[in-house]
Amino acid sequence: MLEDAVFPDRVHSLTKRFHVRAGASTGTHVHTGRIEVLTVLDGEGLLRTGSESRPFVRGECASVPAGARHSVHAKTDLHYVSVQIGAEGSEEVLEREG
Repeated sequence: MLEDAVFPDRVHSLTKRFHVRAGASTGTHVHTGRIEVLTVLDGEGLLRTGSESRPFVRGECASVPAGARHSVHAKTDLHYVSVQIGAEGSEEVLEREG
């Protein structure tokens, strides 16, 4: 974790840095009450949101709506930063992959 903050209006911000090894995945999960903004620092992979899949490579940014099922799949070693913004909701892991 890089930063965990609560602002005066009680909005929560959680910033994390991730490394997903080539061939692995974060597993499908949901952030209840929080949007997630992802930025790829290095590597290549796929971002799956619901039934959609898109390339996820260095310099790419993506926003995942609160409550959306999503996962990150690494083709090569993948390094990215995640910023979650919203309520202090919980993360629910729906299934484990890779």
